[in-house]
Order: sequence, then C-alpha cells, then structure tokens
Amino acid sequence: MMTKTLYLILSAPIGSVLIIATLFLLADNKPDRLQRDYSVGRALMADAIIQDTVLDIQYNSYYIAGTTDDRLYLGNVTSFLHLLSIDTTLTDTTHISVRIKNGDGLVFRSPSFKIQAPYVYLTDGVMPGLFRGRLGQWEVQKFMVDSAYFTKIVPTGPKNFVIRAMQASSRQYVLGTLQDVPPYLNLASLLQKQVDGVFDVDGNLLYNRERDQVVYVYYYRNQFLVTDPELNLIYEGKTIDTFSRVQLNPVHVSSGKTHMLAAPPKMVNGNSTTKGNFLLVNSKIMGRNDDEDLYSRSSVIDVYGLEQGAYRFSFYLPGYNGRSARDFRIVGNKLIAQYEHHIVTYTLNKKYFPQRELNNIHPEESGDSLNT
Repeated sequence: MMTKTLYLILSAPIGSVLIIATLFLLADNKPDRLQRDYSVGRALMADAIIQDTVLDIQYNSYYIAGTTDDRLYLGNVTSFLHLLSIDTTLTDTTHISVRIKNGDGLVFRSPSFKIQAPYVYLTDGVMPGLFRGRLGQWEVQKFMVDSAYFTKIVPTGPKNFVIRAMQASSRQYVLGTLQDVPPYLNLASLLQKQVDGVFDVDGNLLYNRERDQVVYVYYYRNQFLVTDPELNLIYEGKTIDTFSRVQLNPVHVSSGKTHMLAAPPKMVNGNSTTKGNFLLVNSKIMGRNDDEDLYSRSSVIDVYGLEQGAYRFSFYLPGYNGRSARDFRIVGNKLIAQYEHHIVTYTLNKKYFPQRELNNIHPEESGDSLNT
C-alpha cells in the first residue's frame, strides 16, 4: 500500500487559485487583451482545414474526455457519470451512463473521465481516486489501492499515469509518474519556476500515443517539454513567439498559503493537442502578418513537428456562432472542435497533414511531404 509519505498535498486554497486562473484564461479571449509580437511571421495556410459538419450538443457543460480511432467522447461536469460518444461524421451519437462498482458511499470532489482505448478511466485528484473499466462495458471500479492528489492526469498505459500535483514541501507544482507497483510515485524536477512555481508553470499536460511521449505546453511562456512516459526529458521546445518570461504578479494572502494574482496574467499558449508527429497549439500572440479582425474571430493554431519541435505552419480555426473553439482534437483525418454547445468537424488537408505522419511515420520514410 502506498504510504502517506508518498502523497502530494492539494490544499483547498489551490482550488481557489485554479478558479481564479480559469477566469483569467477566459478574460484573455477578449479582443482588448490581444498581444502582438512583430518578430513573429506566420506561414498561414488558408486551406489547411475545410469545415464539414456541425452538431448541436445542446449544453455547454461538456468537455472532451478523449478519443479513439473513430470516435470522440465527451464528459459532463454537471452529470459526471454521463458520457456522450460521437462518430467523426457527427451522425451517430450515443448517450452513456457509467456505473461505479461498489461505489456506494464514495464522495467525489473533482471527477473527470479520461479515454485511452481500450479503457475508460474515472479520475478524481481531490478525493483522490482512480477507477478503470473497458470501453463498451461502461462499468468502472477502483483498481489502485491508493492514489496521490493531483491537479492534472493523463494515462500512459493500462496502470501507468503522468500527473501534475503540488509538492507538500515546496507548495509548487511538479510532474510525477504514478503506477500500481513500487515505488508507486516518482517525481521529476522538470517544471521550471520563474516566479512562484504555481501560476508560472501552469500548462497543458498531453500524451501522444503514437509516439509514446508526454508533452507539457506552458500557458504563460513560449516553451513546451517533450519526455518519455517515465518523464525523462527528450528536449525542450520553443513556440514561435518571444515571450520567454512569465508576465504575472502573484500575491500571498494572510498566512501565505493562499495564492492569488494582482492582475490577469499574459497568456501565450491556450489549448493544445498532439497526434502522430504533430503538436497543435492555440497561440494567444498575434504575429506581424496576422489580421487583427480575423484573429479576434478565430483561433490561430501553430503546428509543430514533434521530431525536434520545429515550427511548420499555422492556420485559423474559425469561430462558430460568435464563439471561439473551447478545445479540439484530431480523430482520423478530421480536426474536431468543441464550441459553446456545438461540435464542428473539419477535414485535414493531407498536403499538410499526411496520414502516415498522423500515424507517426516520418515523411522521409513514406515519401510524403508538405509539397507533395
């Protein structure tokens, strides 16, 4: 059994920090907060994606829980045992009720589904707890006796996870691996503190199944990390802007255990996703050749190759009904974007997204390239 010394502490004030940070992220979407970096000139490809189909999912409480080879799965924050399964044509939708085996008396604090075929995971970093079941059976049960507290988690194997959590001794965010065999929890000193070790290292935690790699994209600086599933660093990548230093002003309240911000931080990278040899990042920084009106009505997506982290090109992901995309994933040859209460699919132009590269075959091996 995992001993208490292996636990990471996620305190109640940190929950408040996350709420405040979320509000700031939303504020950064307003046109009056647009930032321009005149040193950035994007290679904008107008034909990188082509809109296909729209589906009204009726509610704005859904979130992307994960994908399989041909389906998108949405969780729901107001009904946490509900999943919505959608195929890539948006014509086959299935509402799923997930059962918890021996779940009587369990109190969930921050439940969230993660899909990693052939499994569905129900995670809660505040309880904490990890539950697993098989896709199609829709019953999960606790499968690890103990768990660590965490703020973000991605499955990297049937019983292996990478988590982000707050270290008790430093009260700063760290990455770690979690598994069901000793030593259970291993911490990695990867996140680089610039200001407070909390807001300044916040970011998006991703797992690339095709490459079997973990990617961490910082929100407030032009940097991302690529590691193996054991969190051994492969390389540090840079996004194309020049915002290398976090621009925020944290303050400590009363006992010093509560973190707040004196002003909204300047966001550099928004949501991101990865598949095959590609990393797609929603940049919050305008380049010198971005049209401000078009930029404010769209989400600019910068595309990087994961072999060495090199920038490739960019495209605009259009808004829908006056809303910018909340999240997005690649499924098959489609980019699927979630808006307020709509799902929109876009076909990926194989000139820029060769199928072999989406399956992690290098273009030199297949004969595919951007110019073919």
